[in-house]
Amino acid sequence: MSYIFSGWLFSQVYLWSYSADSSLDWITYYSGDRARLNERPLFFTYHFIIFGATQALIHLVNDNDRLSLGVAKPRDGGKTQDGKYAASQFKRFMDEIPVMLISAGTLSLAAVVLSIFIYPLFLRGLVWRSAMVFLRPFYNLPKTNILPSSLPFNWWLLVQCFFASFLLSVLWLAGNIAFSIFLVREPLKNGKPLTSESKDPNGSLLNGLKSKKLSIRVRI
Repeated sequence: MSYIFSGWLFSQVYLWSYSADSSLDWITYYSGDRARLNERPLFFTYHFIIFGATQALIHLVNDNDRLSLGVAKPRDGGKTQDGKYAASQFKRFMDEIPVMLISAGTLSLAAVVLSIFIYPLFLRGLVWRSAMVFLRPFYNLPKTNILPSSLPFNWWLLVQCFFASFLLSVLWLAGNIAFSIFLVREPLKNGKPLTSESKDPNGSLLNGLKSKKLSIRVRI
């Protein structure tokens, strides 16, 4: 659900950042004060909802937030080794960037293709009617819910969908990769457990053992 919400929120901020002459305003005026609902922002928004649902499914199937606990360990304690270990983690993250960019591009392209088929075939009527009902009290919109005769997307809009999806996908993938790499570091400071500087080291260890998070209990 968090992917869907973040995708929706990203799409609204992206639409808000566009200028008035970008043809992405929610309401347009063709003649006089007669308002018309612009379907392009609807397609753009629901593209990101579809994109978020797709990413959530891939995340669950591939277990993208898994932690390989106990695999990467510093050989010796000490401040120098801690620094080397942190540097090796950063290098691992940098090594993942090419794969991350390719994955983001592939996923973004697949999401655009899915939106081209899913929105017109399954969502368009419901989305259009719901938007009209919601906006009609605020604007002088037509009383009828007849769909526009033309499709709500063109090549320019599809390119914008791909570009914006690529940016969001990079953010998602970078977060997952950073989580899997940097969170497996042992809880050491100068080669000693973090609880060694606590006023009650044993109490801190017991609290860690009672934690509901598996990663904390394993480290303890």
